[in-house]
Amino acid sequence: MTKLAILRQLIKEEIEDFKNSQLLTFESDPLEYILQKYPSLDATMTDLMTQHYRDYISGVFVTAPKPTTFRVVLHNGQEFYLIYGPKSYTAKISGKKYDLLNLSEEQFAITSIAQLLELGLPPGSSGPNNPEENQADLQNKDAEEAPEETAPEEVKEGLKKKSKFYIKEASLSPAELEKPFTSKSEFKDQYDDRGERFLDKLKNQEPFELNDGTQIVLDPKATAEAIKALQSKDYKTLGKGKVFIDTKGNAYGLSSFKKTPEFGSGAGQGGGAENTEIQESAQSVVNSIAYKILGKIISAEDLTPENLTAAYAISDVTAGLDSIIEYVANKKQWTSTFVNTANLLLKTFPSKSLQQHRGSSFVKSIYSAFNAAKKKVDSSLNSDKWNPADIWMVDESILGMEFPTNFEELNGTLVELYNDRKLIGVSLKQLSGGGEIKIYNLAKDSTKSYQYKGYDSRPTNNNTVLLYDDGSITFRTFNFAGNFAGEIKGKKAAGGKIGQGPINDVLKLNGLPLLPNAKEVQEGFKSNNQRLIDDFYQSYSTIVENLNTEEFNALVQSKDLNWLVSKYLSTKLAFIINSLEPDRQNEVISDMLNYASSSTKSSSVFVKVS
Repeated sequence: MTKLAILRQLIKEEIEDFKNSQLLTFESDPLEYILQKYPSLDATMTDLMTQHYRDYISGVFVTAPKPTTFRVVLHNGQEFYLIYGPKSYTAKISGKKYDLLNLSEEQFAITSIAQLLELGLPPGSSGPNNPEENQADLQNKDAEEAPEETAPEEVKEGLKKKSKFYIKEASLSPAELEKPFTSKSEFKDQYDDRGERFLDKLKNQEPFELNDGTQIVLDPKATAEAIKALQSKDYKTLGKGKVFIDTKGNAYGLSSFKKTPEFGSGAGQGGGAENTEIQESAQSVVNSIAYKILGKIISAEDLTPENLTAAYAISDVTAGLDSIIEYVANKKQWTSTFVNTANLLLKTFPSKSLQQHRGSSFVKSIYSAFNAAKKKVDSSLNSDKWNPADIWMVDESILGMEFPTNFEELNGTLVELYNDRKLIGVSLKQLSGGGEIKIYNLAKDSTKSYQYKGYDSRPTNNNTVLLYDDGSITFRTFNFAGNFAGEIKGKKAAGGKIGQGPINDVLKLNGLPLLPNAKEVQEGFKSNNQRLIDDFYQSYSTIVENLNTEEFNALVQSKDLNWLVSKYLSTKLAFIINSLEPDRQNEVISDMLNYASSSTKSSSVFVKVS
């Protein structure tokens, strides 16, 4: 060991000794003591107010021991409450409660806190005059220790880490795994929730980042029980004990994993983010005003609290009545959309027996049948790509029916019900004018056809671009050596992404070879697998440039793992498609593009209001 290395080691040991000697107590730093004692509180505050939330608060106090309730005092003297629950916190702000497990309610809570912050002085001003009034409660032993049923494993772990210099990062929890990806996430169309992404990383042995910044790779065999829980979406059990084992035999609890951007850190907190659940539920309720309460074309003046209340009683939606009334009253930019959408639907589908559903048990039964059909054919088709309906209009006569569980019968049933005007899935958009209704996937030949125009793959980059008559699809990895996908760019607008699962679905549907997963390719390049390198040489020399084997081997040795994985998968895909007859090339590229517009060969009928 060099002198410099010895010096670094001594300095590191001195720092650790100093940290361990500085035990944090309530008396020395009340705020940090509470935050470290309850790590889930720190993570929740980060979700609501970003990682810089300490700049905007002057104190956190325990006001009730069971359920553990925290009073958060903002720098301007305003306050709100966080109430601990086994799955997630509930926020109480200005007298209203928000379930933070619900993504849309979390967004509403974020907005409400921002409104509180607007009421007082800027950051840096003095806080309330008497924050000490609740310190006696904190010094009471019953208040210091959370009751048994409200003290999750992460609290016990947090109590062990009392160094004054310990900074608790936002961590994962069962509630976080249940949340869907926001529209801004690159994983939006690839996974139904964050737990599916966690499972994918685990099975592919991709590295996870812990709260302390270190990275680990989990052992799928040793973590078999956790995999079962993830597969069955029993996320609650993952919060109990250290159920994740890495390749070195170390055990971790879920709260040890950092909430990185791919699991939602920093996502969905933009100032203009709309409350999707309330907005879609509100549209259903407004539809009910037109269909059943008034039974006629409506105007903005008809969106009264009285009409909304009456319509809510006959609608099956997930948002609360108070939230809907407040949303309709305050979101004036949505008023014309609510009214015009309801009127368009009423004119097109005038049956008075249609009920309005959003997230109801009946709607869930439709997607349950889809999931069963998907499982039978081992498909990666996302539910939004099968049917992107936000709300459903349901005839009262079919509320008890069961749906078939294979794609052909299920899609055929939805077509029959649509033609009989008994079941209509509706995809919503904010309207700039009167709007129009378009029908998708009503007939088997309704999918759009595109013309394949070749490829563009250069030695200077790690992607391959497939060209078609209306734009291009750029195929590459979207994180280091993983998450291979195609990014669609049309001449008029961007068209989203198609992930490797759907890419392989399209290849399988057309009887073509499948792409290996990125993890297998990584391991092949790491072990210098000659079969993989020979396969890469074949596609690279055909699609990119015709090198001799010596030149190609030198190229492979000079590139990093991400370039190799991305270039291999993208050139292999181009090689497969380019070897086909023109008609089949067109069919494959059309299938990929139709996936992005929810018009695959397996997609079901829906209408889009836009």
